[in-house]
Amino acid sequence: WEATTQEVDDWIFDDIARTFVLDREMRQFFEKNNAYALEEIGRRLLEAYERGLWDADPDVIEGLKNAYLEMEGVIEERMGDVTGDFQGGSIDVVTAAEVGEWKEKIEDILG
Repeated sequence: WEATTQEVDDWIFDDIARTFVLDREMRQFFEKNNAYALEEIGRRLLEAYERGLWDADPDVIEGLKNAYLEMEGVIEERMGDVTGDFQGGSIDVVTAAEVGEWKEKIEDILG
């Protein structure tokens, strides 16, 4: 939205980063359930920062950069030895029951 409308305030980006990437429990949830989603969130936030769409809080951007490097390490470790070309991501079939369990876990994290 920011790229087209310039309507997203910087504090919103900061809050998204703090909530979904920098929060330890939330990061562990994503690492366990969908590390690729966490990587995507981090990558998009870093892209917004690099494109000048987000004037990030210095502590937030530093934490985000460090967390992103950790995310890449987690994904690479899970991939193991891969030969040939590989572009991350996977398609996983998730049942409605599993999604319901995620909701409960996130509600526990958020309090």
